[in-house]
Amino acid sequence: MSISKSSNESNMKSATGMAHEARTGKAGAFHGGKPPAGPKKEPCLTNGVPSLPNRGTSK
Repeated sequence: MSISKSSNESNMKSATGMAHEARTGKAGAFHGGKPPAGPKKEPCLTNGVPSLPNRGTSK
């Protein structure tokens, strides 16, 4: 599988341009992608049995 040089160069130019916009753009201007989900809750066990999903978690 060979990739032509011009195709590879245009992909690099596109990626470089997108990275530059991401670094220099206005705050909050990026609306694509998904925000980070954050840490997952650890499962709480009671006598080796998983507890209900909403019980035992601090707020």
